[in-house]
Amino acid sequence: MIIVDVGRRALASPVLTLSDDVASSIEFSPGTEVVAVGRGDGRTQLFDRATATSLGEPLAANAAAVNDVSFSPDGSVLATAGLDRTGALWSLDGRRAIAVPLAGQRGVIAEAAYTADGRLLTGAADGTVAERDGSTGRVLRTYRLGGETLTVASDPAGKFIAGGGTGSAVRIWRRDTSAPAASVDVGAAWVHSLAFGPDGKELAIAVDRSRGDLQSAFGRGVGLVRFVDPATHHDVGKPISYDNGQPISLAWSPDGRLLAVATADNFLHVYDARTRRPAAPVIESVDALIADVTFSPDGKRVIGGTASGVTRQWDARTGREIPPALEGQIGTVAGVGYSPDGRMLATTTLGLSTTRLWEIPAGRSIGAILVGGHVPYTTRTVSIEHFARSRPAFAPDGRHLATVGADGAAELWDLAPDDWLHAACSVAGRDLSTAEWHEHLPARHPFALCPA
Repeated sequence: MIIVDVGRRALASPVLTLSDDVASSIEFSPGTEVVAVGRGDGRTQLFDRATATSLGEPLAANAAAVNDVSFSPDGSVLATAGLDRTGALWSLDGRRAIAVPLAGQRGVIAEAAYTADGRLLTGAADGTVAERDGSTGRVLRTYRLGGETLTVASDPAGKFIAGGGTGSAVRIWRRDTSAPAASVDVGAAWVHSLAFGPDGKELAIAVDRSRGDLQSAFGRGVGLVRFVDPATHHDVGKPISYDNGQPISLAWSPDGRLLAVATADNFLHVYDARTRRPAAPVIESVDALIADVTFSPDGKRVIGGTASGVTRQWDARTGREIPPALEGQIGTVAGVGYSPDGRMLATTTLGLSTTRLWEIPAGRSIGAILVGGHVPYTTRTVSIEHFARSRPAFAPDGRHLATVGADGAAELWDLAPDDWLHAACSVAGRDLSTAEWHEHLPARHPFALCPA
């Protein structure tokens, strides 16, 4: 669709492209910032008029073509009417959302991590590490790294914050003073992943030297994992070197006895953290890169998100795959993270921040895919200049989940079931009818879900 400035006889904005079907009605919001387009498939698509980007997923309420859409005078409500003789009222004020965008940083956000006291850390391509309120996402403090920030971490005691990326150093800051505690020189290399050991005495650093000099004081090879004392920035023991695939993701087992390292040659290595020798046979992902790795809370399984969109589980001691494989996502699963109680796993795709929750150990998906409400991208238009993980993070109390991705795609989700129910009741304005109970919950006896 095109919007024409009649006075100038020229296009008033870029072409609006529907994700599916044909337009059946169109309406401008009172301030003309938003365009609502009703479609023949019963859905209504919202666009930012100036940029022609789609605002979230199409609104689905009608079973037949939408024949009229209309905004309220203040633009806070949208009404849609369909040929099936049904209509819907949509609240556009944002107060009923179960996710809020993580604003305040520019570019791709590659990793989220929570501190022990519930603060949220996010690292972005603008070279910053943001410390945020863990339940609202509001930026409280910003640390400057330089280059692009690809990874962030906090020690278990919450004393230190570390950040690494495309610059020449890993920075470590003290949280009590915000002052730099250490700077670890990595030379002409990138750092894809940082991980503090469970006792906080070591910081593991995944160094990718494939873009720089392959010869350094630590030997030859395309990459290595260094171990540094966060208080002194001195190396602790010898690093682990790699000749064929640079390390791109790290994870310690909860008891600190094992370290998992995913490398860019499709291998996953599990080491004895004390001796730094292999503790299990090398795990190979034959058909796809292992983009991110984590341990189960009991330390018995290691989980890897892959470029094929499948998340796999392996026995941490034997390297044998544990079924089921977690399937159903489109794109590279570049971030994996466990809930604190170990009952849920979050898997996030590269760039778009689309996230699926899984019931563990059964491997059943929970609900629909989480998609940010203001993500102006599709799988065909999202642009990531180079590999960056998209590791999500659960809050220590399990009530929130931070998902990350391309510029504007990062979200903070409210996971409390009571809040989801309250939001659904606010949007619907009523309880389920008897017919709806029988259709959607046939095995359950009807009862009041929404407060009177």
